[in-house]
Amino acid sequence: MKNSRQGGMTLIEMIGALAIGSIMMAGLSAMIGDALDDGEGQQAALYQAQVVAAARRYIGANYQALLAATPTAASVATVDIAMLKAQHFLPDGFAPRNGFQQTSCVLLRQPVPGSGKLDALIVGSGGQKIADKNIAAVAAGAGQGSGYIAEAAPGTARGASWSMATAAYQGAKCPGAAAAALGGGADDGGHLVSNLFFDGPGQLSTDFLYRNEVPGRPELNQMRAPIHMAPGSGAEATENDAGDARCTVAAGTGKVAVDAKGRVLSCQSGVWRRQGSGFWRDPVESFAALPAGDNQPGDVRMVLALGRAFSWSGSQWLALAVDQDGNLSLPGRLASRDAMLNRVVVAKTACEAGDPDGTMARDASGLVMSCQFGLWQSQTNLALQASDTACAVILPSSVAVPNPDCSTPYHGPRNWYQEVDTWEAEIKRQLTPTKNGLINVNVWTKMNRGLANNDKVSGQVRLQVDIVDNDTGASIGHTDAQSVRIENSSATINATLSKTVQRNRTGYSVWIRPAWTTFEGPKPPYTRASFRSYDGSVVEQVPLSTGWSMDLFQ
Repeated sequence: MKNSRQGGMTLIEMIGALAIGSIMMAGLSAMIGDALDDGEGQQAALYQAQVVAAARRYIGANYQALLAATPTAASVATVDIAMLKAQHFLPDGFAPRNGFQQTSCVLLRQPVPGSGKLDALIVGSGGQKIADKNIAAVAAGAGQGSGYIAEAAPGTARGASWSMATAAYQGAKCPGAAAAALGGGADDGGHLVSNLFFDGPGQLSTDFLYRNEVPGRPELNQMRAPIHMAPGSGAEATENDAGDARCTVAAGTGKVAVDAKGRVLSCQSGVWRRQGSGFWRDPVESFAALPAGDNQPGDVRMVLALGRAFSWSGSQWLALAVDQDGNLSLPGRLASRDAMLNRVVVAKTACEAGDPDGTMARDASGLVMSCQFGLWQSQTNLALQASDTACAVILPSSVAVPNPDCSTPYHGPRNWYQEVDTWEAEIKRQLTPTKNGLINVNVWTKMNRGLANNDKVSGQVRLQVDIVDNDTGASIGHTDAQSVRIENSSATINATLSKTVQRNRTGYSVWIRPAWTTFEGPKPPYTRASFRSYDGSVVEQVPLSTGWSMDLFQ
């Protein structure tokens, strides 16, 4: 019988092949999963690094405001992604969450209030937790200061070379967040963190001033604080020092230093010089030493021998003495040994159209003249500028008075002074000089203290006159007059006052104060005065009146 051999695979071989294939597929699936996890972790790490870089720039730009927002060690300021975008530290299209859907929040505090040093922790919250077996590897790719919070220790943030408890930051919410970024519980685990000051508090790094322009980044060439060039250090130089090797070398021009008093110097043509105005140049000894070249219109130099400044017109040096019309205008006082007035005018003739009041000239004899109210007048002549003549009935009669000395009623106050048993009225008149001048005042007061049917009445009258400077309220001139006791009779007193005055802002007041007494105490002022005429009739009089004539000369 002939034996035949069979080909193919046995059942056992098939089962073995399938087992090997299954093992290989499981390994391949694990490798694919790990690769996907690695990619997601790398993206999360890159996201964290970008947020940290933006936070660093934000702190530099808002440093003072952040210090003010953290006045105590327990104060925690917060900054979210939207705030970083608003100040353009992150692009507008930057995602609000990382690949694990975790939301980043910057937490800042001042561990030592008033020290000016800020600690910042950038933490993720919410979203999908990163497993403890993977989180350290993810954090390692998040750049300087990176770390994580493990699920096994949710109250501690760890980095490659640092570890810190998060208690000081717990409870702070980023704007718009429903919950605190850190709560201290299990929810904190599985999230990335970064510590900007990983090497100790206040160690904010990499805020440099670039020497060269960086396109699109002008802030990298900007200082946000004063530069301190410290006197007494290598930054000090001596003004006008032409032997300093730091300045005499060819590459020295343009160097900046300070002198011992902190004044800024720059190296110019091998010499340290102080900086002045952009148009004021170095002084020269004489007019002949004024340079003819290397000038710009408007440049000014002082000639030391003359003590005068000269300006470069573009073609020559001109003295800074007169304006474009040949006129000299000074904001303060002019002092000179003498002055020559070459313009000759005639007194009382009209000033020219361009001559304001106060313009000075002279007449043919040399007498100084000035333009006053449009006319040339001598400085020594005074003309009447204003005049005031009037009267007032201080105490009117209760009955009609024929042909009174004054009929203008007085409407001012009548004040009683008990300590001197006296009544007093007050009249004020205004005079306003337009230049220095003279005020003359003549005042009279008449008291009629008699009654045709009673010879026992008596009285006395006093008159005070003052010239008062309205600007200061002070009296610059005073006079007074007083009658003897009047027994059933009449008396008139006069007062004269003359005072030179200067032009001021609000002028002068002449105060006229007639005072009287009837020796009857605070009775109402009397309202009747009369005498019996030769034919036996009763003649009524005004009890008390005053009048004045005042003139202002300029």
